[in-house]
Amino acid sequence: ENTLAVHGRFMAAGWNDSFDPRTPRSFSGFGYSSDGGRTWHDGGILPAATFDDQFFGDPNLTVDSDGNFFYASLYANPAITLGISVSRGRFVNDVLVFDPPVLTGLPGQADSFDKEWIANDPEDGTLYVSYTRFFDIGGDQIEVIRSRDHGRTWSAPVLVSDPATESVQG
Repeated sequence: ENTLAVHGRFMAAGWNDSFDPRTPRSFSGFGYSSDGGRTWHDGGILPAATFDDQFFGDPNLTVDSDGNFFYASLYANPAITLGISVSRGRFVNDVLVFDPPVLTGLPGQADSFDKEWIANDPEDGTLYVSYTRFFDIGGDQIEVIRSRDHGRTWSAPVLVSDPATESVQG
């Protein structure tokens, strides 16, 4: 799985990375270009909030009109199975630098999220993330959340799938 976002000559790519020798272990890699894609640099892994946290892939990128890149990924720590994080990145001296992630919301203790997708509204910069919530007791639903402050805080989820429909993902 891979993703690409472009802002002028600046480009960011994300992918499921099955191995990174650095710790903590991460399955979300990224690369970047500051010359319109003529050359690329392997950025390694995203910075985690703590050493015990891990990125688990399913990357998705968007970029706003100010050149802020947002990388959504599956994310886990000892308290949650699979949640979603968003990391904001900016180019500094032609190098893409990401801030530590913000959890967009927490699944129930045994529930998990999957297949997140991030987009931004070019008119006002609002970020939207959709994902599938899988319930430990069975069933699933698609939810959407939003951020109006560059991903620092996120709204409560809004259900967008029919609760009577089974297997909504895909």
